[in-house]
Amino acid sequence: MKLRILGIMLIVLGISFIMYPKLKFYYYTDKQKDILEQWQEDLSRIEVNNNIETNMIEDKKRNEYISKNIDGVLKIKKIDFNQPILIGATKSNLNISVAKMNNTAPMGQEGNYVIAGHNSRTYGSNFNRLDEVNIGDILELSNEKEKFKYIVYEKLIVSPDDVWVIEGDRNRKTITLITCDYSTDPSSRLIIKGEIK
Repeated sequence: MKLRILGIMLIVLGISFIMYPKLKFYYYTDKQKDILEQWQEDLSRIEVNNNIETNMIEDKKRNEYISKNIDGVLKIKKIDFNQPILIGATKSNLNISVAKMNNTAPMGQEGNYVIAGHNSRTYGSNFNRLDEVNIGDILELSNEKEKFKYIVYEKLIVSPDDVWVIEGDRNRKTITLITCDYSTDPSSRLIIKGEIK
């Protein structure tokens, strides 16, 4: 009887262990979807209610939330990628989506706008398919005011110590996407660089 209970417990534990990555993927995918929907809903409300005085306080709160937590949206059509860009590459933000690294240039401005993201082993999750992006591909970014198109001009693999990849040229409007590279060594970094033309 005890062996049977132990066997059942081991089976349940094994199934849980196998299902965890999938459940985690669905949880964070749902969270990304909620963030994008809320962001787009808030932006449309702000546009519609822009001149209505009674809604000014609510609009101000929404604007503050958006400006404090969400920098915009990154879209890469080639790999069916559409995720919010959270502010600050913290562990919790990177578990949810991709994130802008602090102390890098603002989106669409001169300097280097840097986005980090996990390379999940789950197909289509976060930067899992970033290795499919090539020179000449387009990275679309948008925030509450503007849209930008960056054209990929460089793709490389570097060690984590190669921090020069996040440095920017103050005369160019560039973007750098960073993730782990599992094709060679998980400690290596896949770098995609683009520029507004």
